[in-house]
Amino acid sequence: LGIILQANGVEGMDYSLDAQADDLIALAQALGLKDYIVVGHSMGARIGLRSTHKNSYGLNRLVMVEPPVS
Repeated sequence: LGIILQANGVEGMDYSLDAQADDLIALAQALGLKDYIVVGHSMGARIGLRSTHKNSYGLNRLVMVEPPVS
């Protein structure tokens, strides 16, 4: 399942890592995912990492592809 983050080019949306991580967590919960893998590229890697810190229930693995180094 691939997702496009909510703030991708839309004005007035919340671009914070916390908001994006909350969306990812909410999606996994809404879909009833119990054992899943998150693959995040670039900023998506940071969002995946933030989501694991906030709520890792059901997450089996996190794959970070070219995460920002800052």
